[in-house]
Amino acid sequence: ALSKYFSKVIIIPTPDKKKKTVNIKIVLQPFNKYKYKFGVGYSTDDGFRIVGSRKVLYLTQCGHSYEISGQAAQYNDYVNLIYYSPGKRPATDQISFGYNYLNEKKQTEKYLEKRRHETFVNYQRQYDQFNSRVVGG
Repeated sequence: ALSKYFSKVIIIPTPDKKKKTVNIKIVLQPFNKYKYKFGVGYSTDDGFRIVGSRKVLYLTQCGHSYEISGQAAQYNDYVNLIYYSPGKRPATDQISFGYNYLNEKKQTEKYLEKRRHETFVNYQRQYDQFNSRVVGG
């Protein structure tokens, strides 16, 4: 299974035949606390654009984290803020809530600009390789 917090998990079993037990050593290598992404590009929908994001893991000892991402572009600008919190079963459940802002600047005969604001709450539980999601506004 993939982990949000560890880049490497090594489990080393050591059987003890005399005691009929197995000692287990677990080695964890955490991800860096901060993750950054930056980019520049061009697309027909956005025009020229600059994108970036920052994710902060380990905000609290309970596994809370947040992410902010955004784009400044010729036709579409956006900012997303998301706060993540472990759910009732932290290994499989996650609650997230956040805010999205989108500014669409379309090239038409009469320059049209549309702005959208959205807040959201999301509860997610993972079953095997599939996700079940309950979304609320």
